[in-house]
Amino acid sequence: MRNVHAIRFIPSSIVVVALCASFAAAQFFPGRITGTVRDVQGAAVPGATINLSNPATGQERTLASDQNGEFNFPELPLGTFRLTVTKEGFRTTVINDIVTSQGQVNNVNPTLAVGTVTSQIEVTSAPALLQTETNEVGGQLSEAQVEALPIGTSDYTRLALVLPGVTQN
Repeated sequence: MRNVHAIRFIPSSIVVVALCASFAAAQFFPGRITGTVRDVQGAAVPGATINLSNPATGQERTLASDQNGEFNFPELPLGTFRLTVTKEGFRTTVINDIVTSQGQVNNVNPTLAVGTVTSQIEVTSAPALLQTETNEVGGQLSEAQVEALPIGTSDYTRLALVLPGVTQN
């Protein structure tokens, strides 16, 4: 009786292993992009930030070049990629339309030109905060607003009437 179960178990095990192997092969990513980042004089640029993106899928990977300026993006899906290389003190270099294909290693060697230092100023303005924790009312008047007020009796207590939220009794 044990031999009958063993004989039935062996073919079903072979089928399961074959199915698992076919699914594992479907997860294999055959594309690869490698290269060396250099400056215009041919010297390697270590520590450059390399961003690889696939605009069609939105997939992105980022890494830094090693001490020899080399980088490697293994196991990429087949598709068209964009490579963006940045480093402080250099201009950004963008290489478009890098197509990965089965069994091919794409060797891309970006060259960084010396850039200029740029400054960026960001100005944001936020609205005045509203005090909601207390029931106090307050406000500020500028000197120009005070001088423009028509106060004939020189009674400065009447200035409170022009502040927001104050009603006259």
